[in-house]
This record gives sequence, structure tokens and C-alpha cells, in this order.
Amino acid sequence: ADLKKATTYTINFPITALKGDVNRDGIVDVSDVTGIINMILGQADQDLEVADMNSDGIIDVSDVTNVINMILSKQ
Repeated sequence: ADLKKATTYTINFPITALKGDVNRDGIVDVSDVTGIINMILGQADQDLEVADMNSDGIIDVSDVTNVINMILSKQ
């Protein structure tokens, strides 16, 4: 084989976001609650994929409540 030739392959895997993980660090915690509140206040871009916990198409206080309940249920 010719060692001077290289072949590069790119494989794309779909990444499913974790509902409630607003900062996408792999953990749902109080920083995600803060992130959703910032979205509601217009201080951060809205991300329905992770912040719309009840899938109603809007980000509001019910989504904040759902994330808090998710955090509390882990303890």
C-alpha cells in the first residue's frame, strides 16, 4: 500500500439532546433552570429542543417547574 496516500472518512451520528439540559453539558442541574429563566427573560436564545419540557411549543414557567422536578426526583 502507498503510505503517502491517506483517506479520511467522516461519520455523522445523530446526537439526541437531553431534555432539560439547556447548557448541553450532559447534566440536568440548577444551571439549566437558570438557563431556561434567561430564555424566558429574553437574555438567551430560546432552544425548544431542550428547554420546552412539556412540548407545547413555548418556553415558560411550567418548563422551569418541570426541570426543577426532574432535579429533585434524582435525589
